Amino acid sequence: MLAVLSPKIRKRVYLPFISLVLGWLCCAHPPSDIERAKECFEGYITALQQGSEDEARKFWNRDETERYRTYDWQWDWLTFWRVDPRHLNYRIISTKEKKGYVLLEVEWYYPEGKAGRLQKDVRYFIEEDGKMVGANPILIHTINWLQKKSRHFDYHYKSEKDEPTDPLLGRMDQFYEKTVERLQVDYQDKIDYYKCDSSAEVGQLFEMEASLARSQMINGVVASTQRFVPHEIVHIISYRILPQGEGRLLPGYLNEGLAYYLGGASFFSPELLLSWAKKKLEIDEDIWLDTLIRDPWIYGNNDGSGLVSSFVKFLIGKL
Repeated sequence: MLAVLSPKIRKRVYLPFISLVLGWLCCAHPPSDIERAKECFEGYITALQQGSEDEARKFWNRDETERYRTYDWQWDWLTFWRVDPRHLNYRIISTKEKKGYVLLEVEWYYPEGKAGRLQKDVRYFIEEDGKMVGANPILIHTINWLQKKSRHFDYHYKSEKDEPTDPLLGRMDQFYEKTVERLQVDYQDKIDYYKCDSSAEVGQLFEMEASLARSQMINGVVASTQRFVPHEIVHIISYRILPQGEGRLLPGYLNEGLAYYLGGASFFSPELLLSWAKKKLEIDEDIWLDTLIRDPWIYGNNDGSGLVSSFVKFLIGKL
């Protein structure tokens, strides 16, 4: 019928029809994973800023909300720095779609904008039950890792060559129990220990710079290039010295001093650190306690770690 109509009439009929079809196609096209991740993030932040924790949990994956005390590690970093993220503004500055997940790069800043950027997050999102939900990078990057359990540790590793021996897990359990007793804290949780191949991989699991070892103290998670790094275990257990729920860390000199005194460093024993401190004190009279408390690293990494270790030893001896 349209074929017998005049060109002018056909044009008037075709144009609305084409517009209707194009509109239907646009509406029928599902949103991309990036768009869905953005919607998830905005809904999640809105719920948190309104104080609705139950609503906020719906925007995060079940595994981590059931497993961790504080499931959003990046939000928690803001609170550690005495910044209440509920009163901050944010903007999404870049997006990227990877195989199996989506990345959003987010900047946080005060509403007035006077202090500049406070923190930059790389936010991860995965699909769960047909919707996009938030996730920590450690969940995504260790999804196919193997696991072996002991009394106090869930030991995660990438391949059979890294499988921990029973004697190793026994030493780790003994150190755990000794540290709990030494610090007189009621620590009952298991520690997740991730054996990584490189310092870059350690940083990747926490979305931070490369490091030989790192820990997430609230949730009891350690990642390290070494099979066992006592220093980070002390950090996790000593975090419970303070009342739970306060979201605070021990003062820097005490936090690191305990870890160095009881656990040493990645490649240095506690005894070696104490010997460095003794030599430093013998040849240098310009070691000031207020400076050590304020910034122990002003004396250098090795000497600073030895000095705070020695100071903590002195404090424990006075108890």
